[in-house]
Amino acid sequence: KVIVREHVLPLENNRPIQVTTIPFQNEDGEWLLAEVNVDISERKKMEVAIQESEQKYRTVVENSSEGICILQNFQIVFVNNTFCAITGYRHNALRGKSFCDLIHPENIERFRSGLLHLDDINNHKTGFEIQMIRKDSEKIITEMNIGRINLDGVLSELVFIKDITVKRRMEEDILNAHKLDSIAMLAGGIAHDFNNILTAILGNISIAKHYIKMDEKVYKILDRAEEASMRAKGLTHQLLTFSKGGTPVKKVVSPESVIRDTVRFALQGSNIKCQHQIGKNLWPVEIDPIQITQVINNLVLNAVQSMPEGGNIHLKIKNKQINQNSGIPLTPGKYIEVIVQDYGIGISKENLKRVFDPYFTTKTKGNGLGLSISYSIIRRHDGYINIESEEGKGTRCRFYLPASSKPIDRDESEDRSFFKGHGRVLVMDDDVMVQQVASSMLNELGFQVDIAADGLQAIEKYKQKMKMKTPYDCVIIDLTIPGGMGGAEAMKHLLKIDPKVTALVSSGYSNDPILSNYQEYGFKAYLSKPFDINDMRSILEKIITSD
Repeated sequence: KVIVREHVLPLENNRPIQVTTIPFQNEDGEWLLAEVNVDISERKKMEVAIQESEQKYRTVVENSSEGICILQNFQIVFVNNTFCAITGYRHNALRGKSFCDLIHPENIERFRSGLLHLDDINNHKTGFEIQMIRKDSEKIITEMNIGRINLDGVLSELVFIKDITVKRRMEEDILNAHKLDSIAMLAGGIAHDFNNILTAILGNISIAKHYIKMDEKVYKILDRAEEASMRAKGLTHQLLTFSKGGTPVKKVVSPESVIRDTVRFALQGSNIKCQHQIGKNLWPVEIDPIQITQVINNLVLNAVQSMPEGGNIHLKIKNKQINQNSGIPLTPGKYIEVIVQDYGIGISKENLKRVFDPYFTTKTKGNGLGLSISYSIIRRHDGYINIESEEGKGTRCRFYLPASSKPIDRDESEDRSFFKGHGRVLVMDDDVMVQQVASSMLNELGFQVDIAADGLQAIEKYKQKMKMKTPYDCVIIDLTIPGGMGGAEAMKHLLKIDPKVTALVSSGYSNDPILSNYQEYGFKAYLSKPFDINDMRSILEKIITSD
């Protein structure tokens, strides 16, 4: 029997040898042993190098940030840990599985085509996107590189995948954000021009109403025209809030009056009825009525769309005292709770988690921004909103607004008493229609009027009046003057000329931050377009008599 052993010879610098012992018989029939020693130190070095190389290869492969997979005839024969993490499968569940089972059905032919075009091991295809399906059925987007290798004599495909789902979603969000910015610019321009037109319409209607008696037939006609114009005003403000949001321009109001009217308008023309449950002695709230109107519109619209066959929604408004044990993430205190309940198709548990995500929608038509904007508006009002739903049973939307201890702002739209002023007012506005209607209102209120088309004209006219020692009693300044000096810049110059200047700011951009912080810019009040004679009279009465 031949025996092969390995030894290390200490006297030979620890060099390994292979000792082969071979038994044989001599001529006399005696058994002898022949021993052959071979120096195997070089071979040992190669074996160690190969083992180290294999270990390095395995470490690199298993710790790669990309998923690595080897295919033979579309069947998986090897995967690394990252590939398992990306797809959600374990190693043993993937080995032997058809790779096409992991590909989204819409992308299978694309993948096969890419694989079939790899003619030999020198060919490869890089950087093409393939949608894959994880074990949990979630669709992911992968960037795939494939090539051919020779594995143990078998021509195989080496596949690298990288999950770029989040990257693509971020790119889409950035693209949508850019689109939204473009819409915002367009909306701002439209709203500015449209509000100027509405100012002329509302202003002239309000002036005309002061020349007739309330019991005359034409007064009711003008009333309806005024109501329609105010609805158009609300739509314009909603467009601005939709496109860019904005700091709330708040006033203290009764929550019932704002919410009930909004629901009534939102349901017009639908097959849905609203049942009200309104608490007694509701606390007032300090809100931006236009923004809260948009929240109600969004919630009611969703309720209507969830009940295509018609039905009822329930509206509840009540006082709510929140404490630390209420389970509501709000500072303890007094709040108004508003609930909009429908009995429609409901929302699945998976979708319920994402209802406030921007651009998320399950509707065939829609942009997925309604609820995310509503969430943002309520947060800007220091409130809280949440949605509860069950498929087939309906949806309950609930939000909270902080109660206010301030008295409700007086609604002067029906106050027909006239404040008769005197003196001179400078109106700075680039729109001729606004100039005309503002002049008519001010003349009706007892003022003399000068007009400036931009900031430079306003500054020059103000300087002239100061030199004549007959300064203006008030300056009404439009914020935005296309191609000319706007209100903010003009106000800086007027304050240098006259630190005691009495000025109010006017704008068709309801979400301009200057409107909610006008005192910081030296203004005494703001006048939001479109306005009527009652708005003008009320503000002038306050700022002129206070001076």
